[in-house]
Amino acid sequence: QDKVTQLREQGASDDEVYRLRAQTFNPEAAARLAEVDREEAAWKNRITQYQAARQQILQSGDSPAQQQAALQQLQIKQFSAQERPRLTAYEGP
Repeated sequence: QDKVTQLREQGASDDEVYRLRAQTFNPEAAARLAEVDREEAAWKNRITQYQAARQQILQSGDSPAQQQAALQQLQIKQFSAQERPRLTAYEGP
């Protein structure tokens, strides 16, 4: 993982990371790790979108009850029931 982090900091492509992993482990493991990387990137993108929408709701001027209802709808729309408990870690104060 340290080598992958170093490569990414140096601007390595996904293909270069795959080749390193394939040499270190095997092609199947490298492919699985690449899938994990894609899933993590997708999660981070969804969190970024959620945080922006959440901020808009909180700055809307609506009543606290309306904001809470809007936040709940946003969470239901964008995340599964299993994912929603993780959101508190990304919400901040």
